[in-house]
Amino acid sequence: MSELVEQLVQVEHVLDLGDEVHVLFSVPVDANFALTDDSTLDGRPVRKWLSQPRVLGKNGKPRLDMLKIILKSISDASYFQAGERSKLLVEPISR
Repeated sequence: MSELVEQLVQVEHVLDLGDEVHVLFSVPVDANFALTDDSTLDGRPVRKWLSQPRVLGKNGKPRLDMLKIILKSISDASYFQAGERSKLLVEPISR
Protein backbone atom coordinates (compact mmCIF):
# COMPACT_ATOMS: atom_id res chain seq x y z
CA MET A 1 0.00 0.00 0.00
CA SER A 2 1.29 3.45 -0.86
CA GLU A 3 1.29 6.47 1.43
CA LEU A 4 -2.06 8.20 1.88
CA VAL A 5 -2.52 11.70 0.47
CA GLU A 6 -5.12 14.45 0.90
CA GLN A 7 -7.64 14.92 -1.90
CA LEU A 8 -9.50 18.24 -1.74
CA VAL A 9 -13.26 17.74 -2.18
CA GLN A 10 -16.34 19.98 -2.21
CA VAL A 11 -19.17 18.71 0.03
CA GLU A 12 -22.43 18.83 -1.95
CA HIS A 13 -24.93 17.03 0.35
CA VAL A 14 -24.99 15.32 3.74
CA LEU A 15 -27.68 12.64 3.92
CA ASP A 16 -28.61 11.42 7.41
CA LEU A 17 -30.42 8.12 6.83
CA GLY A 18 -30.84 7.36 10.53
CA ASP A 19 -28.49 4.40 10.77
CA GLU A 20 -25.96 5.78 8.24
CA VAL A 21 -24.69 9.18 7.13
CA HIS A 22 -23.75 9.54 3.47
CA VAL A 23 -21.64 12.46 2.24
CA LEU A 24 -21.85 13.40 -1.43
CA PHE A 25 -18.96 15.44 -2.73
CA SER A 26 -17.38 16.59 -5.97
CA VAL A 27 -13.78 16.01 -7.00
CA PRO A 28 -11.74 16.96 -10.06
CA VAL A 29 -12.84 14.68 -12.91
CA ASP A 30 -9.27 13.40 -13.34
CA ALA A 31 -8.90 12.41 -9.64
CA ASN A 32 -7.81 8.77 -9.34
CA PHE A 33 -7.80 7.28 -5.84
CA ALA A 34 -9.06 4.50 -3.59
CA LEU A 35 -10.33 4.47 -0.03
CA THR A 36 -8.52 2.40 2.59
CA ASP A 37 -9.32 1.29 6.14
CA ASP A 38 -7.41 4.41 7.27
CA SER A 39 -9.22 6.93 5.02
CA THR A 40 -10.81 9.95 6.70
CA LEU A 41 -12.80 13.03 5.74
CA ASP A 42 -11.39 16.00 7.67
CA GLY A 43 -10.04 13.53 10.22
CA ARG A 44 -13.37 11.72 10.66
CA PRO A 45 -13.22 7.98 9.80
CA VAL A 46 -15.09 6.78 6.70
CA ARG A 47 -16.00 3.30 5.56
CA LYS A 48 -13.93 1.70 2.83
CA TRP A 49 -16.84 2.19 0.42
CA LEU A 50 -17.11 4.59 -2.50
CA SER A 51 -20.03 5.04 -4.88
CA GLN A 52 -20.85 7.22 -7.87
CA PRO A 53 -24.47 8.29 -7.34
CA ARG A 54 -26.81 9.14 -10.20
CA VAL A 55 -26.83 12.92 -10.00
CA LEU A 56 -27.70 15.16 -12.94
CA GLY A 57 -26.14 18.56 -13.47
CA LYS A 58 -28.01 21.71 -14.49
CA ASN A 59 -27.47 20.71 -18.12
CA GLY A 60 -29.31 17.40 -17.54
CA LYS A 61 -26.16 15.31 -17.97
CA PRO A 62 -24.70 12.96 -15.31
CA ARG A 63 -22.27 14.54 -12.84
CA LEU A 64 -19.20 12.34 -13.25
CA ASP A 65 -17.36 14.41 -10.65
CA MET A 66 -19.79 13.39 -7.87
CA LEU A 67 -18.94 10.61 -5.40
CA LYS A 68 -20.50 9.32 -2.18
CA ILE A 69 -18.98 7.89 1.00
CA ILE A 70 -20.37 6.71 4.35
CA LEU A 71 -19.12 8.06 7.67
CA LYS A 72 -18.20 5.39 10.24
CA SER A 73 -19.91 7.35 13.02
CA ILE A 74 -23.33 8.94 12.55
CA SER A 75 -22.41 11.52 15.20
CA ASP A 76 -19.84 12.96 12.76
CA ALA A 77 -22.61 14.26 10.46
CA SER A 78 -22.64 17.65 12.18
CA TYR A 79 -19.04 18.30 11.09
CA PHE A 80 -20.01 18.59 7.41
CA GLN A 81 -22.18 21.06 5.51
CA ALA A 82 -22.97 21.50 1.83
CA GLY A 83 -20.70 24.04 0.16
CA GLU A 84 -17.69 23.42 2.40
CA ARG A 85 -14.33 22.16 1.20
CA SER A 86 -12.93 19.12 2.99
CA LYS A 87 -9.85 16.93 2.83
CA LEU A 88 -10.33 13.26 2.03
CA LEU A 89 -7.37 11.05 2.99
CA VAL A 90 -6.96 8.49 0.17
CA GLU A 91 -4.56 6.12 -1.54
CA PRO A 92 -3.51 7.52 -4.94
CA ILE A 93 -3.80 5.20 -7.93
CA SER A 94 -1.27 5.46 -10.75
CA ARG A 95 -2.59 5.58 -14.29
